[in-house]
Amino acid sequence: MANTIPSIACIGVIGRNNNPLHITIFPSYDTTTQTYSPVRTALQFSLLLSGTLDIFEARSRHLSNPAASGGGGGGGGGSMLLSGDFGLLHAIDDRLAAYGFE
Repeated sequence: MANTIPSIACIGVIGRNNNPLHITIFPSYDTTTQTYSPVRTALQFSLLLSGTLDIFEARSRHLSNPAASGGGGGGGGGSMLLSGDFGLLHAIDDRLAAYGFE
């Protein structure tokens, strides 16, 4: 699937207690075979979502206590805390990346 069109591959909703509430997988269109197929299996997406929980927890702890991080002020951190956008959590490969929003 080298010629897939960029798209959303999976959306996961994680609860307050770090439990997955909902996972939806969207197949990508492969231009070489003219078919739709998922980039990863459901189990692989579940493991990727579970792996982002540690990153999410570390960043939320960092944002809730900016003085402990030595970041030098409250300018940029406050707007990030209000928006809830955690941005890129980690890039899995050149076709797949995990983003977070709280």
